[in-house]
Amino acid sequence: MKYTILSVSILALAFSSCQKAIDLELNNSIPAFVIEGELKEGTQDFKIRITKTSSYFSNEAPTDVKNAVVTLQKAGDIPIELVNDNNGFYSLSNYTAANSSEYSVAVSIDGKTYNASSYMNAPVPLDSVQIEKIQGGPFGGGNEPNYILFCNYKDPAGTFNYYRVKTVLNGQTDKPDNNIVVLDDRLTDGNNIRFPLFSDQFKLSTVVEIQLLSIDKKTYDYFNTLGLIVGGGNGSAAPANPISNWSNGALGYFGATSVSIQTVTIK
Repeated sequence: MKYTILSVSILALAFSSCQKAIDLELNNSIPAFVIEGELKEGTQDFKIRITKTSSYFSNEAPTDVKNAVVTLQKAGDIPIELVNDNNGFYSLSNYTAANSSEYSVAVSIDGKTYNASSYMNAPVPLDSVQIEKIQGGPFGGGNEPNYILFCNYKDPAGTFNYYRVKTVLNGQTDKPDNNIVVLDDRLTDGNNIRFPLFSDQFKLSTVVEIQLLSIDKKTYDYFNTLGLIVGGGNGSAAPANPISNWSNGALGYFGATSVSIQTVTIK
């Protein structure tokens, strides 16, 4: 099983109860559009955020794009136009998304259209979460006990599967998600998986919600390369850009995901 776990500092903005936008430092000298959105299985609000970067060498913050036209389409259905919230966000209330379906988003800005698509896989059940106490933190040292969480699930056999693991501590959904954890089943197809989560925030009495997101390869590639870039894994003086699934040179990602959730209390 190949996996990436990297700690990153990001600016997180809530799309919904557990969706976050990421502002990136980019090595493009020419300003570019950044389009970010995650569609989750079930009935909930869906949001797309659109910003425009300044030059990499400028200190200016990205600006909100307020003049776009955005549509969401399930394969075989007619496109639905999102509402312009006039703050860089475009929203669709109470939309019901189903797994085993392909979804696409089209964004038109100043006469140019940017497209992205993502396949929503069926969720893989998170069977259980085990807690293991260790002394002195997740990597040793110190006297205060910390805890490792082990996520247990059965990888479906015969298909390529990609995952992202997220945690919510004490219900704080607006807290930045500082870890990127992505996995694939290239070497573990069909196996029973016991995957460890390390964090110095797993303390006694902490309530931890563990989310096992089933994602497609496009979303996996985006977060995998984002983690490598922010973690300094590419050896470049200026950060490269994560692999995007948007056309026409837009940055960011659109991902359709399903999720299985378990909640445990450290005790």
